Order: sequence, then C-alpha cells, then structure tokens
Amino acid sequence: MNAGEKTFQSARLIHRYKFPLWLWLRLFIMIRPLKKPIFRLYHRKSLVKQGKIVQKAKFIIRRWS
Repeated sequence: MNAGEKTFQSARLIHRYKFPLWLWLRLFIMIRPLKKPIFRLYHRKSLVKQGKIVQKAKFIIRRWS
C-alpha cells in the first residue's frame, strides 16, 4: 500500500467515524515515524546555536585577555 492509498483510507475513516480533527491529527502525529527526524532537526539547530554562542564567548575572552 503506497502513501496515497493510506491517505485515502485515513480520509475515509475520518469521514465514516466523524473523528474530531484535533484527535485525528494527534493520532497521525503519534503514529507517523516523522517524530525522530523532526526532533533531530530541532536538536541540530540548537547545537548550531550553542556552537555560535561558544564561538562568541571565545572571541570575547581572547579580545579581553
């Protein structure tokens, strides 16, 4: 079953059982294996930020010593 068929089936389920949209989105996010890559992306951004802060601190220390 490809992604299009899965999407179509899930749309049929929403229509048939009349799930509230927020509940459906929550289930979708929990089931999808996308949580890890998204977490990695945010984690990478925070690491880059930390690296920039460290570089600035080192520059300031070198400048004042």
